Amino acid sequence: MAQVMKRLQPHLLIRRLDRDEDRFISVHVSVKGNIAILSNDADYARAGFQGIFLECPPSFHGPDEFEITEDWKSDNETKGLFAGMLAGAQGWDPTHNIPDNIRQSLEEAKASLEIANYRSCVAMSRRTLEAVLKFGYERLLKREPVDKKGHGLMLNDMIQEFRKQKPALIPDHLLHVADSIRVIGNVPGAHAADIANYHFSRSDAEFALYATTHFLDRYFSKIDKEVTQYYTLAIDLSDPTEKPEKRS
Repeated sequence: MAQVMKRLQPHLLIRRLDRDEDRFISVHVSVKGNIAILSNDADYARAGFQGIFLECPPSFHGPDEFEITEDWKSDNETKGLFAGMLAGAQGWDPTHNIPDNIRQSLEEAKASLEIANYRSCVAMSRRTLEAVLKFGYERLLKREPVDKKGHGLMLNDMIQEFRKQKPALIPDHLLHVADSIRVIGNVPGAHAADIANYHFSRSDAEFALYATTHFLDRYFSKIDKEVTQYYTLAIDLSDPTEKPEKRS
């Protein structure tokens, strides 16, 4: 990256990340007027160029006023520049700060889908959702997710508790999404005996994983935007070997 940045002249940089469609565009405009656009999607690059530079005030330029060339590049310098720009854009995404236990469950669900272990994918998707709601319960409701006897609340109990909140802390449509994950996750997870020998298909797993990812994304990008990870150092004079504790 050092070699890449060394050759860059002062320029205007425009980046746009479409996470839903898995597309990224990075637009570089040099002081000489040259425009370089990097993208993993050709149509997205063309649409970005048109939206930014064509038929708009104050000049209303048309495509015939530009000398346009395009091709796919695979050299290390271009890939390094693209990766650096993408990493910077992903830094805007608050879901990169989600707690490790939630991320690990989600990654396990994804890994299970990749190896066609659909039952495990569904179960881990449900586990991810439960972890998100436990996390959100303490942050949004300011109390631990336990009943009057101190027993941990079941997933359905947490969903219903959020339904009771006025004004709503989590939109009702997202709670319906959560409930759908709970129901399908009960089959291989919490209540496997209810539907014995049920055969999970790829569509079951994809639905559970997609719904869980959607709920998680909406929670951290729309509802609980201030989540971050930080370190605190507890100093105990009687135990100088005390290590930093990671908190979320």
